[in-house]
Amino acid sequence: MGLKGDRQSFQRNTRDFDHPRTSERGGVLTITAEVSGVQWADYSVDPSGLTVIGIKANDHEWIERQRQTYPGSLRRVNHIYGPALIITEGDVITDWVHPDFANRIGIGDIAYAGPSGTLVNDSSYGGQRVGVFQSTVGAAHFGLQYHTSYTVLFEGGGLSYTWMDPYNHEVVTINDVQTFIPIGGWVMLRVEPRS
Repeated sequence: MGLKGDRQSFQRNTRDFDHPRTSERGGVLTITAEVSGVQWADYSVDPSGLTVIGIKANDHEWIERQRQTYPGSLRRVNHIYGPALIITEGDVITDWVHPDFANRIGIGDIAYAGPSGTLVNDSSYGGQRVGVFQSTVGAAHFGLQYHTSYTVLFEGGGLSYTWMDPYNHEVVTINDVQTFIPIGGWVMLRVEPRS
């Protein structure tokens, strides 16, 4: 899954929310927890009642800082537990569309937060409003690609955590549930500012 580079963001949040695990950009972030005054932004399996804060604009990876070039100098990536770059207002092209809704999205439909950070045009999942769809999935007039058999690996279904053990320096993954999600294609989304 991902977020295309040709986007126009009017407002971004770069420091207020930390992201607790490895994941890719392009999905809907919600506030999932608050620990010692720090609010965590994550892809939630069930977005019901959670506050939507925007679209994730950077990848989070486990980075071996002593043996590899820091990838943040080459692309938008951050270490796990680092701050999430969040688009809070603007136009983006993303493929984080729930597969059951890919063929039902129309121009002008309201975009809601769906399961595991995906986008839907139905409020029955309980997620808050994210913005408005500006195109259909795979729209020819925007030149967006339509995926026919493309699947992505979603680690943990929103609950996977990767960290480095401070004693033996081994990377530990908790609740590493691998879920394959079929992707419908790319869609243009207008992200609305939160009130």
